[in-house]
Amino acid sequence: MATLHFITGKAGAGKTTLARKLPAVVICEDEWLSHISDPIATLDDYLKASRRLRNALTPHVVELLRLGNDVVFDLGANNTRQGRAWVRTILEAAGADHVLHYIP
Repeated sequence: MATLHFITGKAGAGKTTLARKLPAVVICEDEWLSHISDPIATLDDYLKASRRLRNALTPHVVELLRLGNDVVFDLGANNTRQGRAWVRTILEAAGADHVLHYIP
């Protein structure tokens, strides 16, 4: 069964470093947004861009997991109740396992 890893912790705690060490397809929000979004100057800009990205990635990540690929989320969704709810919808749709990595 495929596993969705998601990482939570404060900025600079080492989330991206851990994400890159896990044997999984890494979805790094910062990298995606730097390539596909308009410049982000405000929190509102980020929230809009992040929402669009998550909407686009959801079916792709579900399919990766259904095909047996482990995936790791390196993104801010893991730090809010709404973000964790989004992760849950992916897990349920894919029938995947999950691991939460907490970095203090």
